[in-house]
Amino acid sequence: MKVLIFSLLLFSTHIYASIPSLEGLMRNPSNRELDKELVVAHIIVKRTAADSDFNDDTAQVNTNFFKYLLVSSENEDDFKKMIAVEYENGSYDVGAVSDIKKATRIEGLLTNDNTKNILQSLILSYTFNSSYGFNKIFKSIEENYKSNSELINKDKASLIEEYKKFLVKKKEYEEKVKEYEDVNTAAPVSPLDADGEQKQAEIKNIMNSSLYRGTNNLKLIKRNREFVWSINLDNIKGEFKNDTHQLVFLELHMSDDVYTIVPRSYVTYNGRYTLPKYIEVKNSTYKYLIEIPTYYLLNSANKSIAERRQEYIKFKERNDQRESAQVSIEGEEIQEKVNLLF
Repeated sequence: MKVLIFSLLLFSTHIYASIPSLEGLMRNPSNRELDKELVVAHIIVKRTAADSDFNDDTAQVNTNFFKYLLVSSENEDDFKKMIAVEYENGSYDVGAVSDIKKATRIEGLLTNDNTKNILQSLILSYTFNSSYGFNKIFKSIEENYKSNSELINKDKASLIEEYKKFLVKKKEYEEKVKEYEDVNTAAPVSPLDADGEQKQAEIKNIMNSSLYRGTNNLKLIKRNREFVWSINLDNIKGEFKNDTHQLVFLELHMSDDVYTIVPRSYVTYNGRYTLPKYIEVKNSTYKYLIEIPTYYLLNSANKSIAERRQEYIKFKERNDQRESAQVSIEGEEIQEKVNLLF
């Protein structure tokens, strides 16, 4: 009986790790865990007409330059807080700081603008390993979409996690016994070793139940010579690579338009973090390009988000004073500033 339950549990643990969910796939699963306290990403966003090309010299292109700083350590009081700093150009020098657009938790990035929400959600997904933005978008446009919290059988997932913890403790205990022979502490007890027939019956029922409640709507299909995970709902369609779980394309039918998302050129930054260098987004009116030229993590808990914000405010004030002292050239055409994210 115990052998059977152990086999079922190990099999379920394997399934739990290998079958993706749409929400999980939007967390950039090909990237490694964020193992430091502060994420720093340079973000360039461009926009041109849907029928134009960014490489065309005659195309009208709006370009914004941002630096995102996000607190990634759960041990920090500022966890999930962030700053978005705007720059006049791609030098990312303090002398080019033009605005501090946001100083908030990541939830504060989303507004009522579909385009900006999609762009912000992509930035969160690839720089912060967060599906928060897309989870909100998916819930708003697709009644058949289920988040992880709705899909997972919490009783079974909890039992799997408890058993994994037991295995770690069991190994540590056995190593102590082997080294010291006489160990005063009691051996760890498996969560499967329950007393009484009723408790054993409950465990058996949990293990016989499905890990997912309902369906995650993902199917493994063959595309050309490769297998891909496919989602094909009324308002959400897309494909992800089977081996890396990297997004191939995503199509979202929003209230105002249809948006197509295609990441390009997955690269590894600093030999550790994998994300696309370019992300293309297109609707019927515009074509957008998100570029991530720089991405790194820091162990830098000595400053709060509020303190960092004040530093950038000082840079901006100094730059504003310098600009106000400059005399504009008569007849010089000043291009209207278009903010593509905020």
